[in-house]
Amino acid sequence: MNLSTEVKIVKLSSSTTSTTGTVESNPVDTTGYEGCLFLTSIKVADPTNILRVQQGGKDLEGATVVTQHNGQAVFVEVHLPQTIQGKELRVVVERGVATSVGDIYAILYSGRRRPEINFVDAPDGITGKILVSPDVV
Repeated sequence: MNLSTEVKIVKLSSSTTSTTGTVESNPVDTTGYEGCLFLTSIKVADPTNILRVQQGGKDLEGATVVTQHNGQAVFVEVHLPQTIQGKELRVVVERGVATSVGDIYAILYSGRRRPEINFVDAPDGITGKILVSPDVV
């Protein structure tokens, strides 16, 4: 199995400079997928720097993460999102203490269609390669 052909990787937001306030990602449509893992990093660990996931403009219960260490990667995975609030999910990062937030990515999995196409030739797209049993140079 090649993971990159089994999941859809979407960049939802570019990294930010260090400040306070809210960072909201673009929404991701989960139609046709069983779940979505959101991934980013938060530069400064503080109890007031919080990542959460929203659906239909409302916070999902239990979908908050606080960094424990500076620069730590954080994620929230939503499996089988309820459709009553719609199919779009988004990440919101509350910054009570000045911090930067890394690029925010969504990894959608168990899609109805395969293979997924993740290699997009666009400025905000993703590019990469699949290597199968490569030789060492």
